[in-house]
Amino acid sequence: MLVGHPQQPLATRTTVTVPDLKGCSIVAWNEIRWSPFLRNVPDCQRHLFEPHRECDQVEPVKRMVEIDEGMAILPVQSEVASQRLAAVPFANSDHTEPLAVIYRKTRVLSPAMLQFVQFLKQSSELTN
Repeated sequence: MLVGHPQQPLATRTTVTVPDLKGCSIVAWNEIRWSPFLRNVPDCQRHLFEPHRECDQVEPVKRMVEIDEGMAILPVQSEVASQRLAAVPFANSDHTEPLAVIYRKTRVLSPAMLQFVQFLKQSSELTN
């Protein structure tokens, strides 16, 4: 999702495309350059994702977007529910970011973690 301040013009749209980002100020966390999301963006359009500000964690990026310092591609849910941020899906559904859980096989997972992994597997099956 493209995330922005609720007053941002792009944040009021129902969908956006990569070319719509032309002229937008992008804020990002350092990992955006290696994001699987960008694999589906044509090379000639990747410059649109060059951030003017970068952070090494997601939370500061969310705060920058909240004060209208730019737009970002972020995993947000509670901020959208509380209307601190607005999220707009990309029109091209090929632009996705996979979700993964990393854990050590030698560790015993807590019941809550086992339930979370089960939930992710079920959600993945529903969307495929």
